[in-house]
Amino acid sequence: MSYTLKQLIELFCDEPDSSFQNLQYQVQIKHQRLLARIGREHGNYQLRNIRARNLLAWHKAWMSGGKITMAHALIGRLRVLFRFGATLLEDRECLR
Repeated sequence: MSYTLKQLIELFCDEPDSSFQNLQYQVQIKHQRLLARIGREHGNYQLRNIRARNLLAWHKAWMSGGKITMAHALIGRLRVLFRFGATLLEDRECLR
């Protein structure tokens, strides 16, 4: 099955075995805000259609106005999402 980025976010937040469940409540809230932003901005992308150029463009947009820390945090959340998809969901697109 090919997931959208939004579907991957939902699975990550709901899956009992995901690392998200081990976070403290306040950290979960912080991460949910970051994941919600990713979902709003890019959630409709099919994972199979996300390329390195997409990630570079997203990062560049997130850095606009000198928001380097925010861009780093959002890219970090994407890495966690893709790791979750590759390991627990065994999704080939996440592994790629």
